[in-house]
Amino acid sequence: DGHPPLGWHDTAAYLVLPVLLVVSQYVSMELMKPPQ
Repeated sequence: DGHPPLGWHDTAAYLVLPVLLVVSQYVSMELMKPPQ
């Protein structure tokens, strides 16, 4: 049937959380970087 064992909500959260962490780290690095 192709349903993930954890359920769609938990699977989506599990996949999205690392992406959000990477994006937030990248944004904070860009903000901390002095302007050229």
